[in-house]
Amino acid sequence: LSATYAGRIACKPNRMSIDSNGNLVFSHEKDATWSLTEHIRSLRSQLKDWGRIYWKLWSQCHLLSCVLCNQLYPVCDSLSCAYHPQAAQFSCLDSAKLLQSPIGRYPCCGGQAFRYEALHNFQGCHFKPHEPRTVLPAEASIQKTVERVSDQVCVEPPPSLYPPERRLARVLSLTSGGAGDRGEAQQTLWWRGLALIPTNQRTGLLRLKNKGVKGVNSSSERSSPDNGTEDSLSTNTEE
Repeated sequence: LSATYAGRIACKPNRMSIDSNGNLVFSHEKDATWSLTEHIRSLRSQLKDWGRIYWKLWSQCHLLSCVLCNQLYPVCDSLSCAYHPQAAQFSCLDSAKLLQSPIGRYPCCGGQAFRYEALHNFQGCHFKPHEPRTVLPAEASIQKTVERVSDQVCVEPPPSLYPPERRLARVLSLTSGGAGDRGEAQQTLWWRGLALIPTNQRTGLLRLKNKGVKGVNSSSERSSPDNGTEDSLSTNTEE
């Protein structure tokens, strides 16, 4: 990954942080066991054609930004923009139905929904095509190529992460209440592991202040006019 794109490609929550402008930044770690040679060999055994292998590699290396999810994606995933087909529902906390819970659920999959989110949740249970941002000529050129060879570069996503036979069981397990529901709620927090403070070297204010005081004291001792006067007086007295 180049430095231009590495920080914008989504990764696991424990590899996410927030920069000084409040934007999500992703920190990737290279897989030492991955080999490009072995990857090409694997594609060769699957596709059997060097032309298809070329377009497969091309689609994995070229990226576009989606205006819907605001995520950077390889063009091989052009059909995989995650979303929820049904709006979130929030239960009422009082009998008058004037106060609603800040935490709700998506009826389409039973996933948690939060009324107030400081960070954009780019997850979903269904998929639809991305809408690429093609402001720059290079972006428009990539999209035209994708449309021309879409049958060779685009990977078809599953219709849903939760098929009907699994969806009902998941909704019932998430809405059953009790300690199990709280445990499931902790597992479904998509931002769990997000680093709010950069892991830089510890240079606190007290440490910097003490360091500055020591520097001032040492410099004052070397250049103190009183010390120089006492030394000269003692020398004259001895003479």
